Amino acid sequence: MIQRIQSLYLFAGIVLAAAILFSGLFFVSNGTENMIVGAFGIKEGALVVDYPTTLPIIVLAVAMILTQGYAFSQFKNRPLQVTLVKLNMLLCVLTIGYIGFEFYSFSSQDLKVMPFIGVFHSPLLLFSNFLALRGINKDEALVKSVDRLR
Repeated sequence: MIQRIQSLYLFAGIVLAAAILFSGLFFVSNGTENMIVGAFGIKEGALVVDYPTTLPIIVLAVAMILTQGYAFSQFKNRPLQVTLVKLNMLLCVLTIGYIGFEFYSFSSQDLKVMPFIGVFHSPLLLFSNFLALRGINKDEALVKSVDRLR
């Protein structure tokens, strides 16, 4: 299971999805006060502003962790694994979209918003899923070619 490269990509996806939960997403400033916003709300800072709920990011990240973990365990059932990875890619795109919505929400309040490290985990997770999907498809092609030889 671990010797297959797509298993490493799936495990990296689990780690990246968990990192979305525990790292900061945005550094927000109004010129005098600052704050860092994470998936669970304000991580640090004293700036008081209206910001959208971060519950969708939490739900999407937990869903990504669960689907990645289940896909990681389904190494013998490649068609199901492909479906789970594609579902996880959709969840990742939804996460990127909601993070973009939050960015727009902060910047529309005349605040200086800079992306923090957690924003970059989602595109890396999407790339990891793409590489895992490629590896699963190569595995499937290899199995089909061996079946033709029999």
